[in-house]
Amino acid sequence: DIPEYEWYVEVVGEVLEKGLMNGTGRKFRPDDKTTREQAIAVLHRLSQTFEDKNDELGEEGSSQAPVTEKDLSSDTSDWALEDVLWAMENGVSDGKNPLSEISREQFVTMLFRLMVPEDEREIGAMGLAGYADSDEISDWAYSAMQWAVLKGLISGYKNGTLAPTKSITRAELATLLVRASEMVNE
Repeated sequence: DIPEYEWYVEVVGEVLEKGLMNGTGRKFRPDDKTTREQAIAVLHRLSQTFEDKNDELGEEGSSQAPVTEKDLSSDTSDWALEDVLWAMENGVSDGKNPLSEISREQFVTMLFRLMVPEDEREIGAMGLAGYADSDEISDWAYSAMQWAVLKGLISGYKNGTLAPTKSITRAELATLLVRASEMVNE
């Protein structure tokens, strides 16, 4: 279901090859929205590809209280239990609303928490005023969005927006994963 002329052909092939993402059924469904538990699962897979570099990244060991299955949302899918527990234990996500669609700023924030050590999360004064909708970025996501733009993980749309509250598609998520993976392996 991936037309050869689409912008995301290469990144979809790469995330499938690396095992970071799977199709849904027999198709990838690049334009489908992503749920929070799906996003957490791919971040967990991404973290496993650079386990030997975790000291350089955000996974320095959890400062979170121990998490058990009883702490999970009752609507967490069985297939995602281990991934959501991992995310909660490592401060990547609170595990709430696992079946809800995840926004671009929410995903970027989870990725930021995974990849940037807690003591390095203040980005500084770099603004995002060049984006027409920068005022729509939630306060809690601003540093993560700054980081993602600064690192070239996200560049926005042709119309000059970042669309922070828009649900992230599977193709957009695949693009961020590939760029983050490349960043770690530099």
